[in-house]
Amino acid sequence: MLDLSDDPTQEAADLATSKQIAERLNASFPGYLWAVHCQWKQGIATIRNLSVSAKYGYVLHLLKVWSASELDRQAVAAGGEILERYRLSRQAIDYDQYDAAPTNHAGLLIGDTAR
Repeated sequence: MLDLSDDPTQEAADLATSKQIAERLNASFPGYLWAVHCQWKQGIATIRNLSVSAKYGYVLHLLKVWSASELDRQAVAAGGEILERYRLSRQAIDYDQYDAAPTNHAGLLIGDTAR
C-alpha cells in the first residue's frame, strides 16, 4: 500500500486547494479571518472563520466536487452558512454588526451550532 503521508505531491495538492478556497472566501467575504485545511487523502476540506469561532467550522467533501468553479461555489456557500449561524450578513465584514452580535460571558460570539 502506498503511504501518501510524506508525499510532496499530496502536500502540494492540499496547499493549492486550501489556497484556492481561502482566496475565494477572502474575495467574497473580505475582512474576516478565514482558515482552510484541506486533506485530499481523507477527502475533506475544513473551513473556519476565526473571527467568529475557532471551535466550529464547515466540512466540504472534496470527492463530491467535480470542478474548480464548483469548489468555489461550495466554498462561498460554506462561508455564508458560517456567517449566518452567527447572525452576520453574507458580505464583507460590517464592524457595527459584528460588534453588536450577541456574546457569551467570555466575550465569544454566540452562534447556532445545533445543526
